[in-house]
Amino acid sequence: MIPSDLKNKRKWPLVCLLLLLGEILGCTASKARGAGGQSTIGLRRTSNSVHLPPTSTTQQGMPQKPLGSTTAAVTPIAEPAAIRTIREERQVTVDGTTENWRIEWRMTPLLACLRGDCSCTNLTYAQRGQADLIRARDGHDLETFPLASIYQSGLDLSERGEDEALLPAWPAETGDQNIADDGELAELAQLRKPVSLMDLQDYDHDGRATEFILPVGGVGCAFHGSVAVGISKRQPELHVLGTAMHPEAPLVLSSRGWLLLRAPGKGRYVDFDCGFRGGETQMEVELRTDSIGIHVTRTEYACPRRTWRLLSRVEE
Repeated sequence: MIPSDLKNKRKWPLVCLLLLLGEILGCTASKARGAGGQSTIGLRRTSNSVHLPPTSTTQQGMPQKPLGSTTAAVTPIAEPAAIRTIREERQVTVDGTTENWRIEWRMTPLLACLRGDCSCTNLTYAQRGQADLIRARDGHDLETFPLASIYQSGLDLSERGEDEALLPAWPAETGDQNIADDGELAELAQLRKPVSLMDLQDYDHDGRATEFILPVGGVGCAFHGSVAVGISKRQPELHVLGTAMHPEAPLVLSSRGWLLLRAPGKGRYVDFDCGFRGGETQMEVELRTDSIGIHVTRTEYACPRRTWRLLSRVEE
């Protein structure tokens, strides 16, 4: 008979082999799970960044609705997916050099201003979210301008969240008001061709068409203005256009004001008529441009408007 202690000694090599195999298998499983036990399938690491698998986009970077979906693409969600998408992209010629400008959402944007109200004037239908204007040119670092910086405090944009931009997305059409269901209206709107945002013009008349207009809201239903975003010879980095006297302050004008600057570069228009919303004064705006920039003079008259009833004249 073989002593029992000798039998146990014969089993020791087998036990050790099993333990070694267990350690190897356990290590391999851990590596397959990745850090924190989360799957790393679908992630591609390049240098110090992680690239997520791309999502499908429609023309000009509009998010694509899943086929057969009735609510997923139109119902706002609490936490949008952190995937950058291009809203619009253009080639811009600056002093003979071609640059690439693009408006890019930092995360999938949410639908906004589905049902028009005063705060959504010029914004039906819109998208909201964190967005940047990005400028790429040879020999320079990427230049990024957060579009949330174009808005001033006190303007009424109830659907714009903190650090968000609210950008026009799709056009409204006759008959939309007859569609009672929000989901149906949202799906119909998103089937239309997106409106263009970067309609580049030479608003400061420096000889370069490098500015475009974006709406920034207003005060209730009384006033709704826009700003011009781009570059100028006086300030070659991306910024919001100001006046020659106050270049650091965004110049907010009505659509009539920007049309005057777009064509002749000077003129006068009435911002508020006598009796507008019960008002007893008339506000007029005079515009002109020169090599220094845009000059704005706002004049207020008592009603009925007469030259000698001037109340104030302020140059901005």
